[in-house]
Amino acid sequence: MGIHDAVGSEGSLIQDVHVVTGKLTYTGVSEVIANEIGDLGSGGQILITKRVAEWLFEHSSQVTMTFIIDPVCAYSIPKLNTMLDVFQVVPKALTMRFLFLTFFIYLWLFTLGRLAYYMWVLTLPKNQFVDSVNETPLTPGELDKLGIYITLDIAASTKAAVTCVLCFCDIMHFAVAFWVLPLTYELTKIAANSMDRGIAKEQAKIKFYMIGGHALIAMFLVTEIVLTVIHGGYSLTTYRLVICIYIITIITIAYMVALLFILRCKGRDVEPVDGHFEASPVYLRLKRILIVYAAMAFQFEVTSLYVYSSSDIHDGVLLRYIGVSQVIYNATGLALALLTGCSLPCMVRSARYLLPRDLEIELLPTETLSPGLSYVDGAEVAPILNPVFVVTDIESSSALWAEGDGGVMQRATQVHDDLLRRILTLYRGYEITTAGDSFQLAFHTIREAVSYCLDVQMELLAAPWPKELYGLVPGTRKVRSGTRFIFRGLRVRMGIHDADPTDGSLVHCRHTVTGKMTYTGAAMEIATEIGDLGEGGQILVTKRIAQWLDSNTWLFGHSPFVVDRLRDYAIPHINAHLELFQVLPEQLAKRRKLFETSNKFSDKCSTATLQVDSP
Repeated sequence: MGIHDAVGSEGSLIQDVHVVTGKLTYTGVSEVIANEIGDLGSGGQILITKRVAEWLFEHSSQVTMTFIIDPVCAYSIPKLNTMLDVFQVVPKALTMRFLFLTFFIYLWLFTLGRLAYYMWVLTLPKNQFVDSVNETPLTPGELDKLGIYITLDIAASTKAAVTCVLCFCDIMHFAVAFWVLPLTYELTKIAANSMDRGIAKEQAKIKFYMIGGHALIAMFLVTEIVLTVIHGGYSLTTYRLVICIYIITIITIAYMVALLFILRCKGRDVEPVDGHFEASPVYLRLKRILIVYAAMAFQFEVTSLYVYSSSDIHDGVLLRYIGVSQVIYNATGLALALLTGCSLPCMVRSARYLLPRDLEIELLPTETLSPGLSYVDGAEVAPILNPVFVVTDIESSSALWAEGDGGVMQRATQVHDDLLRRILTLYRGYEITTAGDSFQLAFHTIREAVSYCLDVQMELLAAPWPKELYGLVPGTRKVRSGTRFIFRGLRVRMGIHDADPTDGSLVHCRHTVTGKMTYTGAAMEIATEIGDLGEGGQILVTKRIAQWLDSNTWLFGHSPFVVDRLRDYAIPHINAHLELFQVLPEQLAKRRKLFETSNKFSDKCSTATLQVDSP
């Protein structure tokens, strides 16, 4: 399903009545966008555009059910020459979400219990780490290889605390083994039907699994406690319950194989996408779970049944296999987490600051780009629908050019230009033009524009500036706050403003010589004006940008920022009255003290201690 709202900025929406059906029909850009979004998602997926997502964030209380909104990608519609930020809406009351969450909670608790048991074994005195059961006692080395299977061979295992840990592990183990069955069943239903049941039925199904599943777990708990109490501790009778868990796991694996075979025979292992078939993501997830269980859990269950049926094990090769088998099985949780919940793009994004820029551009399929659009391609697409303008300027540039023969400033400007253009490609920025050392840029979204400015301010501190630049004029002195540089090299002021129909018409056309897209209108004038207002190193934004940032702070987890209101500002020649705010990277928040001393914008106080380095 795809949802998009029509607005006047997208052009006329023609309404007509169909001559045959009598139904009202709609023709226009908004209708084309809705059709594109409707065809984009997988079965059971609800995709929405940016305005719809923003409305849902602001009016979530008006929606009858709780939901979660996740960014998906940016999507290009070439025939409209536009880019869309696409989000997905997921009801919170989803059976699959509940089952996966519960499964991993039990798996985590089971792993925690096993860890506690292994820690106890490691701290056990040597005189207690002995076989007190078998006629031919196992050596400490053989006991070490047997791992969890030595539970009944060590007398110390009958202690009350150890018995409690072992019983806890068994109960969590049973919960994990059981929970895979409904999880597999629900995944199969989704793969077979490509739809959900609706909110009421989903809630009823969750309630059924919640009550039924935990009733079975409670029955296992009571049975284990009763047997443990009757036999005075963890005994062979108690251990037989664990054998039942192994059998359940083997049955589950056989069940998975059968369901995957049925889905494949019915052709549900693939989905039609844009006229061709692609592997079903649900089928792939089910297949991955099966592979993990077959490779890591199945061999352990079979090994456990063999160890249980064998009275005496002393063969060295067999003992080594048993030890390796347990190591592999104990990694099952990690493998499941990586294959079912891990996102490679997310991992690369987390390590983005450790990667060279060129490698980051090559590897990072960020959510700001559509799957078929590269960074360089994205940077060449001029935003048409409500572009977000960024205007930059270097502080004291005229004074710097007047120093000596201008050679230092020439080298510094080259560093500045290369840096701004290199980072521009990461955020799909479009270079409209340059005027001296000022850049006029356009972005597809507020998020990309702000992220670009924050990134530039941080990168300027680490740029390879000519050594002669430092202290050449007051605006190029190094400034510290504590031990951190907050200014180093050229200081660049930046202004951000988003185009909106309330600003009036925005005319865009191609320059006859350069072929670049140009923009004419009040929105561009406002961006240019506020781009000239700030201090070097300051990012000024208008009210709409600040409000959007306040509502969408969660999108900037990797680059936190601070926002301060500064003052009102009027632009008489276009009759514009603005509220100005400043945005700073959180790491550079101490810049505010310097900005306040300039007396341009006085609003905030700071207790930072600033140190000015000598040239």
